[in-house]
Amino acid sequence: MGTDVAKQYLLLNGKPVIDRTIEVFNSHPAVKEIVIVVPSHDVLAESVRLKPLFDKVKGVTSGGKERINSVENGFKELSLQSGIILVHDAVRPFVRHSDIDAVVSELSECDACTVAVPVKDTIKIVEDGKTISSTPDRKKLWHTLTPQGFSRGVLDRLFKYAADNNINGTDECMVAEAMGLKVNVVTGSYNNIKITTKEDLLFADAIVKSGY
Repeated sequence: MGTDVAKQYLLLNGKPVIDRTIEVFNSHPAVKEIVIVVPSHDVLAESVRLKPLFDKVKGVTSGGKERINSVENGFKELSLQSGIILVHDAVRPFVRHSDIDAVVSELSECDACTVAVPVKDTIKIVEDGKTISSTPDRKKLWHTLTPQGFSRGVLDRLFKYAADNNINGTDECMVAEAMGLKVNVVTGSYNNIKITTKEDLLFADAIVKSGY
């Protein structure tokens, strides 16, 4: 992002991005508890700030070396009663209740599930950063979003498998795929963007002002 403030704390129309994201889950009737994973130096301050704002925030814990380690740290803070667990990027504030519902419902048909959207553009496989080697069939390509959902047992097995096989996937479903599990997608919204660049922040501001 190129800013002094971490992207999840940037203000989006006067409110931190992470707060907008938490609001969606905190207001969903099926969500029972929320654990926030942040950099270790932010744990105390964010715990003090967020817990009074959101009644479902059970804990704030520190991230790990890789994404999978951060998710596992959050997992360890959840109560044993949590049967279905959703993993969501803090910088995707435009997730909808319907996305959460769709993932939870789909888990009755598969081992893991992610929100995704069909890609709009033609994708090229490029070798050495220069030469195109192939063009995948666009009809089979989806852009993966979050939340991603798992049963407690599957997610627990996933962490062990990743550690035993030295897998540091860019998302949890990637590890589930490597395990040979059935991973399904549910169609989400193109507005469910991940805010990672200054251009994303401009687009996010436009989404907020549109009333989405």
